[in-house]
Amino acid sequence: MERIKLFLGFLNMFAGKILNEIDRFVFTYDTKKTASLYLNIGNDYTEKNQFSDAIIMYKKAIELKSNDSEPYFNLGRIYMKSNELDEAIKSFEKVLELDLKAMKHSNTEDTKNEQLIRVAESCYYLGFAYAKLGKKDEAINYYKKAVDLNPKNAEYNFRLGLAYDSKKMIDLAISSYEKAIINEFEIRTAEQKI
Repeated sequence: MERIKLFLGFLNMFAGKILNEIDRFVFTYDTKKTASLYLNIGNDYTEKNQFSDAIIMYKKAIELKSNDSEPYFNLGRIYMKSNELDEAIKSFEKVLELDLKAMKHSNTEDTKNEQLIRVAESCYYLGFAYAKLGKKDEAINYYKKAVDLNPKNAEYNFRLGLAYDSKKMIDLAISSYEKAIINEFEIRTAEQKI
């Protein structure tokens, strides 16, 4: 057991040095591939709940390819989990800026759909962040955008209903709750048929 602890200690000690060597090697390679490598390492760290390491990797990916929205999106999700709402808002707003701009120039429907989904999810997270900050009008605004982009999403409709409810806009809240229930029912019915 002591040998394992000693090995892990050495491994941890050299991890920073190894990352620096990787940086020097891959930086001279292809920045697009290197950014993708950092993104994938960040995703691995995120899956292991090693958020501080994931943040470092996503920021490195952004340094190399600042027009890619995916590392910003992943950063925003981490910041949401750690309740760093101002940082989350900055990240998701950057996703909106990049993806809306990129959608105008996208060549394939698959790429446009991927960007549209990320934009809708970013609007949802922005609504959630603003709701947590008590900024009800901003929350409603972003939840409405998320619903407009994906009206069949039960969660988006439900959260919009909660936001309306918090402002005592009861008729709108009920309408959103009804849509959430209908959408959830349709999803479950479709799943049962499969």
